[in-house]
Amino acid sequence: RLSMPQQGLSDLADCYAQIALVYSHVEERPYLNATRSIKRAVELVRTEYGDQSIPYANILTLKASMPPDMFDTDRLGGLYKAQQIYEAHQGNSKVEIARIHYNIGLAQSGREFEKGRESIQKALDIWNQLFGEHHPYVSYAYAALADSYMKQKEYQQADKYYNLALANQKALFGESHPFIADCHLKLGRLYRRQGNYGQAAH
Repeated sequence: RLSMPQQGLSDLADCYAQIALVYSHVEERPYLNATRSIKRAVELVRTEYGDQSIPYANILTLKASMPPDMFDTDRLGGLYKAQQIYEAHQGNSKVEIARIHYNIGLAQSGREFEKGRESIQKALDIWNQLFGEHHPYVSYAYAALADSYMKQKEYQQADKYYNLALANQKALFGESHPFIADCHLKLGRLYRRQGNYGQAAH
């Protein structure tokens, strides 16, 4: 085959990965085009960079963000592998390490609530350290913690974290932002479940 500079191969792999992400949102099982594209991206980065490289970890992380029923293999396995790679590379960005903790937490939250929240909390701690309290990533972590508590019907904790997410986004963007509307909607559901219909209406 024709040779291509490494940066070109990285860009090509990224294109395949982004195409897979688009297909994963518009296709249903068996996700033929999405699966074909992500497999090609994985093949490219493994061949050119190896399976201990940052590009490989990036592809594994993106793959895990696709629909859970798209792959037979466990999403967590790929995320743990990506985490191992990120942490093994000296000088790697703490942002990436926080992101992998966050993604692991989301993947765990459907089955292992405590472990999932621990992983999300690790991401939150890093993002707080790097960016301070008022940052979109911090808001996402608060909302993810709230969602986890909501699933377990721990409404007091869910209320606390939804309101933290809401206050954070208002400080960043004001009242008119899609994330703020989503927080209000989730708080309304929470209050209805508690029978607090007056507060839910607001």
